[in-house]
Amino acid sequence: MNNKLFILITILLIGLFTIGCENETDEPDLNILSVTPKDGSTGVAKTVAIQVDFSESMDTESCESRFGLHEGELTEMPMMGMMNGLDGSFHWNSDSTMMTFQPDSMLMDSTMYTICLMEGMQTADHDRTMMLSNMSNNGDQVDNGIFTKFFTQ
Repeated sequence: MNNKLFILITILLIGLFTIGCENETDEPDLNILSVTPKDGSTGVAKTVAIQVDFSESMDTESCESRFGLHEGELTEMPMMGMMNGLDGSFHWNSDSTMMTFQPDSMLMDSTMYTICLMEGMQTADHDRTMMLSNMSNNGDQVDNGIFTKFFTQ
């Protein structure tokens, strides 16, 4: 009797363990891997292109609308979105994991610039959304995003 009870309990435990594991996902965290130039960089070329590397393929429109390059040191995210940042053009690598922003004009001498990245960027399949906790290793955290600041030459 004890042997049958032991076998029954073992089978039940294996079944519960198997069912519990089926609900876990093996998806890696959605992260910003790097922002170039890095936060606090000095002597940055006035012709710099800003690069943001993501851990997954991203929806380009949701990322571009949550990016801004601003002259000076910002203390809070712009209220009107990123529309009042510097003008420029976006370029993406073929798998949409690297976004590059090229300003339309050369940056000013010896000036601080702030790169703004707002949370809410989506993966290419719109399955997941970038949260603040997955951005914070790349600059100063604010309420709804990060600031990466640098100085030009």
